[in-house]
Amino acid sequence: MLVEQLSYIQPVLSVCFRNNKDATLAWPPGDDDALWCYFKGLGAGNKFTEEEMFAALLGALVEEATESLVPNTSTLDSDHRKTFSGWDFGPPGSQAVKRGAHLSSAVERAKTRLRRHKSEATCPVLQPASSWHTSLFQQFCLPYFKTLAARLQNLGYEFAFIAFDECRELSPAQRKLQPYISLIGLQRIFKAADRFALESGFEFWFLLLDTDPEPSLVLPSGQAEYLPPPFTSNSRGALMLSHLQKYGRPYWSTLPVGGLVETAKIKLFSPKRKSDHKPFFDSSNIQHVIAAFASRVHLELVSTPQTALFAAESVRQHMRILDDVNRDILITSAPSEPSLAIAAMDSIIKYGDSAWKSLLREVTNGQITLDQGSLGQLWTGLLFTLARDKSTVTPPIVHCGEDAFVRPVALNEFLETLLGKNFGLPSNDSTKLREFTKNKWMNFTHVVVLEKPFDNISRKDLERLWSVGAMVQCRHSQPVIDGGIVIYEGDFNSPFELSQLNLVPWQTKNKSASASSSTGSGITGPHIINDDGSREKRPTVILLMDLLETSYFVGRGGRSVQLTERRATKAVDCTGYADEEPLNFLLNIRGYTAGEYPVCAYLEQEFVELFELQHRYPQDLQIIHNRFQQAKNPLLFETLEHEQTGKESLVKVDEH
Repeated sequence: MLVEQLSYIQPVLSVCFRNNKDATLAWPPGDDDALWCYFKGLGAGNKFTEEEMFAALLGALVEEATESLVPNTSTLDSDHRKTFSGWDFGPPGSQAVKRGAHLSSAVERAKTRLRRHKSEATCPVLQPASSWHTSLFQQFCLPYFKTLAARLQNLGYEFAFIAFDECRELSPAQRKLQPYISLIGLQRIFKAADRFALESGFEFWFLLLDTDPEPSLVLPSGQAEYLPPPFTSNSRGALMLSHLQKYGRPYWSTLPVGGLVETAKIKLFSPKRKSDHKPFFDSSNIQHVIAAFASRVHLELVSTPQTALFAAESVRQHMRILDDVNRDILITSAPSEPSLAIAAMDSIIKYGDSAWKSLLREVTNGQITLDQGSLGQLWTGLLFTLARDKSTVTPPIVHCGEDAFVRPVALNEFLETLLGKNFGLPSNDSTKLREFTKNKWMNFTHVVVLEKPFDNISRKDLERLWSVGAMVQCRHSQPVIDGGIVIYEGDFNSPFELSQLNLVPWQTKNKSASASSSTGSGITGPHIINDDGSREKRPTVILLMDLLETSYFVGRGGRSVQLTERRATKAVDCTGYADEEPLNFLLNIRGYTAGEYPVCAYLEQEFVELFELQHRYPQDLQIIHNRFQQAKNPLLFETLEHEQTGKESLVKVDEH
């Protein structure tokens, strides 16, 4: 009714997205047939983006309306509905046929222009998203808006309305045109129009309308009831898809187990079309590669206007979540979801070589990823992920049991895959470590970043990490360690025992000042808090990766790996130390090449380039750079230095 009333006083061009044409059910009847054919035909297979389709359609509608303008209409006429001839809504008959003909003509114009259009012309690589939307409006709409404005101004009008009715049909929950378009795509083109003020002063007003009287269908009605927590009767239960699908978005729990992984791949990679001969995952598509690895490791996108379009596409098509918007910058993240991690793991393992090389090459180039301050931890996370995948047998992922999809990996198998035969140790040390790590299992499929301090961890949190298959990466300010791998020290076929969960802490040392010989005597794991509040620490293996130290250990026969059985000594003011530390095995690895980590032999060049990305400048220049930063902001530098002291002071020199 609003559109009809406005048409009595000003020119109004309107389109109705209502999904039926029955005038006896609702008014006005929908223009659904012509629009459906347009969006389905061009949107299927991701031929064009929704912004391109909306811009082309809007320009074509305005051009069609200009040609149907009645020459002798003016502001003196009492019935302004006659301004655009043949655009009135009406019951089935001649008037409806005229309106349908105009819409069909506009749709054909839009199709023709899109067929001549190349996305690269308006959307070059790394162009800010707002500039792209502006280019689309300028190409597809602006000339026709200027022509219509001049014609209407000659008739005495100062502004006109363009209305899109029943826009709720474009919402994700309701739209019949799903998944080709969404309301946000239309709004982006309207926003781009604001950048073009017509010289004549004529204005177009865009209206987004809907008659739905039930906001409860759009907004949640209240807080959902809590669901019972997932339960496993034995430790193998954490490997079952029926268990893992209960974590992450509620959508996963609604799917049948048999189709979960395939559906997750479709959601994660948004393939153009399903084919029996073509996989969902395309290792040559950088969006696919980033989506896959971001579901498994903490992969940050560079927050710049140039990467906003890439980030927007990742949110729209590849399951990233939009956290914040700051002008032209989008802040996004990939959530911890076992279903997506498993889908990504399966795809990466099957098409691993090319996928890994594409990712490492992209990260090294640094145009789309990454936060440079995270390189050390990212390098470790990728290395551990590669070792975890290589530790599985052929076929890589084994279905064992009713719906098990994730194969557990023995800790000694993981370490030997990471470090090579006998862990790179002398036979007596390797025998000792192999015996200690026997019957200790890990099941991580992805990395989660722990934002809270990691001096203590409850058994419930350990259980949660084990249940979702997550490895911990600490925040940057965490002293002593950089992360930990949850392990289960028991029989997989016996009843699950919470007390059998333990942690393998790890620290990555990649600062320019490295020790000549280190034992890491201060490195320890967090306290494990029991349900009764008591604290305990169990003997475990601790990994110290001293990446910048390239010398061999003295008296070790030219080896870069050293095993030490020792109790940690307090080196920093940290609540993570126990009164009596357990006797742990410290595995100290020096270097960052395939000589130290044979698992990356076929990717050695890519891993080396990734690591050296953080150390491109000579050491003297790096020192000058650090001192310059300190001089600019001594207070901030002092704070950061204090946060890092915990890790830097843990290494003691032991020449023997």
